[in-house]
Amino acid sequence: MSMKKIAYVAGNAPQGAEAVALWEALGVAEKLRQSKTVFIKLNLCAAQRYDSTTGICVRTEAVADLVRSLHAVSPELKIQAGDSDSTGNGFAHDKFSHQGLQ
Repeated sequence: MSMKKIAYVAGNAPQGAEAVALWEALGVAEKLRQSKTVFIKLNLCAAQRYDSTTGICVRTEAVADLVRSLHAVSPELKIQAGDSDSTGNGFAHDKFSHQGLQ
């Protein structure tokens, strides 16, 4: 088994050919091409209390970058994003609104 190295660098998600190369390197590009739908769990647990620019919650721009990156591999892919309600921090739909997400 070959070991693949993955690094995270803060910034924008790769787009176009770079995105395709990334998903290929991760070994999931073909699965994305064969799939009809992908679900992204955003984990907005504290999103009602913090702005997305703080880095505590996912940045709205990062979600958009991820969607564009996935579409580079599979343009017809339906992408859904969501989260669950949290007991102490409110309803998911309120968190989405606070973060500017639909």
